[in-house]
Amino acid sequence: MLVCDDASEEDPRPVLHAEFPAVSVERSERRLGPCALRNRMAARARGPILVGLDDDCVLRAAEGGSPLATVVRLFEEHPRMGLLATRVRRPDGSLWPPEAGPVPQPTATFIACGFAVRRDAFLAVGGFDPAIIRQGEERDLVLRLMDAGYDVLHTDEVIADHRESPAQRDHQAIHALAIRNELLFVLRHVPAVFLPGRLVRQAASHVWFCVRKGWWRALGAGLLCSVLDAPGVLARRRPVACRTWRRFVGLMREQARKDRDRDSWAMGEVPRGPRAFVAG
Repeated sequence: MLVCDDASEEDPRPVLHAEFPAVSVERSERRLGPCALRNRMAARARGPILVGLDDDCVLRAAEGGSPLATVVRLFEEHPRMGLLATRVRRPDGSLWPPEAGPVPQPTATFIACGFAVRRDAFLAVGGFDPAIIRQGEERDLVLRLMDAGYDVLHTDEVIADHRESPAQRDHQAIHALAIRNELLFVLRHVPAVFLPGRLVRQAASHVWFCVRKGWWRALGAGLLCSVLDAPGVLARRRPVACRTWRRFVGLMREQARKDRDRDSWAMGEVPRGPRAFVAG
């Protein structure tokens, strides 16, 4: 087991080494964000399957037994699967995705608090994009895995219990980061034939959402960061194949249909479903 500490105020290594001597702990002296740290741990790992867990998340098998054994079995049964998305249980007991479906089933998103990935596939596509930092890194990874020919599947057999802290969050700051990341995601990956319309629709959906909520700070910060960071993203632009994009959008629309009357965690931590991304 690998544990990575992102420059927390107190060094956790003495406690972890004392209570869990078999755990390997790596500490970053400056904040890098979860994307860079997950990539660092994947490079150090030796196993063919990596299970990613946040510090407030626990994996459980839906029908009892070992969740890790279930994960290994599903990867063995699906050799083309690059990533396995788990079902997430919120602190209030509700589940995402809200509707259980065939197991496993294709998906265009997952929640990185609890997931499993084939290490070779993860490293082959470059892992998480560290420029994202957080908010939207899952969708970016899924699209690149799909474009590389890997299947991304969801299972109801493994549940990630997300014991999220009830501490108050700055939702405007979170949404500003989501705006920036989603617009830059479009600039980097969407095929040229779809790019202008997708970029306009994506920006318009966020403007409409922020105007209705009165989130002017989120809107201004998100759009400003998008403009400032756009040149760097365009310099490393790698559009996916048109067939990959069509399939990805189709899966997102299907998830939006399922979540139509529910809050979604798929696109961030504020209550706005993936319709904001697939609008139009």
